[in-house]
Amino acid sequence: MCSLWLVVFAAIAFFSARYAFREAERRHAREHAGFDPPLPWEGSGQRCPFCHDGLSGTTRTCRSCEATYHDECLAEAGGCVTLGCANGAEPRRLPGERT
Repeated sequence: MCSLWLVVFAAIAFFSARYAFREAERRHAREHAGFDPPLPWEGSGQRCPFCHDGLSGTTRTCRSCEATYHDECLAEAGGCVTLGCANGAEPRRLPGERT
């Protein structure tokens, strides 16, 4: 019976100390939460994953991963270039490469 009370007391002490430590971390985070103001967005917007130019003109979107391409880039790539995408292009074999 004595060992049960010892376990209960140890658990209470552990959780109390953990709570105090987490409260101290939260207090420190609140006191040192000085962030720079957000900068205005000056990017070119969405980019083609094949040529990395900004998207304009006619585009096509992959139905699997929703990546957006220029029509010419998608035709040249032969399929989606996103790693692991279900609509990915078949790997091209180099001349003389063994199968």
